[in-house]
Amino acid sequence: MAELERVLSDPEFRSTERNKNFLRYVTEQMLQGGENKVKAYSIAIDVFGRPENFDPAIDPIVRIEATRLRASLTQYYELHGQDGGLRIDLPRGRYIPAVSRIPAGDRAESRISPPGGQFARASGIDRGFQFSRLKPSARLIRATISIGAVGGFLLGSYVLFQIFGQQPSVTFTEKPSVTIDMRSAGESFDGDAQKMRDALMVALSQFQTLKVLVLPTGNDLSVDTQLRTSSTITSPQGHYQVVMKYLPGEPARSVWWQVIDLHSGEALISRSETAPDSEQPAGTLVGLLANQIAGVEGVINNSEARRDFAGSSLGNGCVLRSYHAIRSHESEALAQARVCLEQTLKRRPGDADAHAALSTVLLASPPEATSGLSARALELANRSVALAPHSASSAFAQMSALYRSGQIEAAILAGRRAVSLNPNDARALARLGRILCITGKWEEGISLVLKADRIDKTSYRDVDIALAMDAYRRGAFEDTLTRLWQRQDAPCCDVEVLRTAALGQLGRKQEAEAAAEALRNSRVGFEGYFRNDMAARRFEAEFVSSLETGLSKAGLYVQ
Repeated sequence: MAELERVLSDPEFRSTERNKNFLRYVTEQMLQGGENKVKAYSIAIDVFGRPENFDPAIDPIVRIEATRLRASLTQYYELHGQDGGLRIDLPRGRYIPAVSRIPAGDRAESRISPPGGQFARASGIDRGFQFSRLKPSARLIRATISIGAVGGFLLGSYVLFQIFGQQPSVTFTEKPSVTIDMRSAGESFDGDAQKMRDALMVALSQFQTLKVLVLPTGNDLSVDTQLRTSSTITSPQGHYQVVMKYLPGEPARSVWWQVIDLHSGEALISRSETAPDSEQPAGTLVGLLANQIAGVEGVINNSEARRDFAGSSLGNGCVLRSYHAIRSHESEALAQARVCLEQTLKRRPGDADAHAALSTVLLASPPEATSGLSARALELANRSVALAPHSASSAFAQMSALYRSGQIEAAILAGRRAVSLNPNDARALARLGRILCITGKWEEGISLVLKADRIDKTSYRDVDIALAMDAYRRGAFEDTLTRLWQRQDAPCCDVEVLRTAALGQLGRKQEAEAAAEALRNSRVGFEGYFRNDMAARRFEAEFVSSLETGLSKAGLYVQ
């Protein structure tokens, strides 16, 4: 392990970062007795981030990178091997390292052995130390005793560390990178296509969930080849290419697009989007594309989250898993996300994204379940804003935390800042719109909610709840139930109360009474605290009165 760390930290070891990870992975597996697990498939998945359907017969990535790593090791030990030290090799035809000792005063002997020599035999073994035969001498005996003593100490320390102090290796993932390849239907439309590309690049960068790369032009390499060969792209996180074709037409213009995972070559999504012909390139169409590509639940973040679930890394992978936990409302997933984010912040106290994500994780449960954590969530959100004042995600977390703590006007100001920082973030538009509706600012709130609904097809919970509330307010009770049909994941007074009140208003007695009974059972003392709860959440008085009417018709009598 000491030799591995020495090699990996030596600037003279010329190898890419991911091949250093390759060497670390196979060496640690060997030392832990996991040789049987070290196959091309496991290396491709665990080191190179390939999907679970990886086929080494089709994708030779492991074989190619093993050849490069083998050459890097050979070159390094020829130039910088230490007399009497250890040497780690990667034998041809296998991925289990072979460890040997470089004889004192003659490093070349361990590299160029005569036919049938002991090192030639050692290079074919799975693991263990092999020594060339030397004639015994007093100097050799003294050296052997010294090496044995030091080796025994190191081995004993390693065993004790394995038993008492071993910490799992920590992997940090960073945000994925993306390039945009925009094409037009002809030279006469190049100008509009370029405007569309520029507007999309701005929109993607405003999400701050990925790195938008601008690669050098003026050469014959394709974007894919440039990404794969660029010396600046060596970390294990994902790299993606967005290929788009601008298609003007009558009466509407459209864009065909797809997102390609450059690790696997897989097209993750291919679609065609259409916008009104009168719309400017930076309009709804760009917002729709940006949300589907870079939104927290967009195709790239979903791809990265799936890739990360197997390794459960800290950093960006942890943030992505927290989005899934928040959306699913699974208590175990939320608890795991919280631990992961706390560990990330312990190692990276300046990570604004982790602060914002942890704040929203703490607020993901009903108000009564997180009342003790509201202050902590607000502290995290404020810290996130201080670290990244131009981040819409930080402002979004602050809006949510302020609202939960009862600072409604301050929450609305934070929400408006989030929307100004990223006008295409459907999540922020929907959350701010819902808060505005709750507080009686219906016109502004519904306008934002409808915009969120236009530019994002994932149907955020806040969109459905706000539109269900608006339908109830207008007396469209059937529309309220339709909006709530698939919504079982919201706290009290958003779904259960609206559904029960709407059933009561429609006179559907049997269903209304069943919903009322379920509400009593799930919310002990609900009828006694309903009004105070709604007042604390700043619900408009007229809307609350309308809810009370519906609830009374369902058999619930609030106090």
